Amino acid sequence: MAARLGLTGSYPIDADYKATFGLESGLDLSNGNAGGGIANSTNSALLFNRGAVLGVAHKQYGSIEAGLMYMAPFWVMLAADNMSANNYGLSDFSALFSLSRPEAMGKYLKGTSAPTLSTVNTGTAGFYANSLRYRTPAVGAVTGEFSYSMGQQAPGKNALKDDGTTWAFNVQYKDGPLYLGYGHMNYQQVNDVVAVVAPGVTRDQKTDIVGARYKTGPLTVGA
Repeated sequence: MAARLGLTGSYPIDADYKATFGLESGLDLSNGNAGGGIANSTNSALLFNRGAVLGVAHKQYGSIEAGLMYMAPFWVMLAADNMSANNYGLSDFSALFSLSRPEAMGKYLKGTSAPTLSTVNTGTAGFYANSLRYRTPAVGAVTGEFSYSMGQQAPGKNALKDDGTTWAFNVQYKDGPLYLGYGHMNYQQVNDVVAVVAPGVTRDQKTDIVGARYKTGPLTVGA
């Protein structure tokens, strides 16, 4: 798994508002290449391939951000994961994908040649381009997020209306040792590859995820 280089910060605008940003890139220290997450269908890593966001946050009303980012259900999966909760980290992408089903948590992207036509997906580490998200302020122990992506056309493909459009939300409860979360996502693909299905066929990929974690003494249980 690639090492990571990230920059994050904020700048106070006034007593209530602040501007925020976050940039993260994967690095393969063995050869100097970018890595650790492919963000487009050409299998080429972007400079900030692990997220690039710019936003504004308010003390009472929450925050809004735009850029390349995870969708809302990802945070439920991450918060309920015992390895992540105990700071071991998600150290093996293939194991993570096998456990959490990339077909459900990821998005399908059109390939350019067989056998990958319309079967390439980004899995749980999928980053969604041209995205917006709103995060609510905490109401007691409850927070929420709504995220929306306008999609990203694959190079050399026709501009197809609504291809890659994604919307999602989550609701999370965190109180001491207890975590509960629910997330929903709807990803839409309009396929223009004749070899797989007829041009213009639309398919919706819907995901629902429920996560929970509880810590008591040295024992942490999650699902």
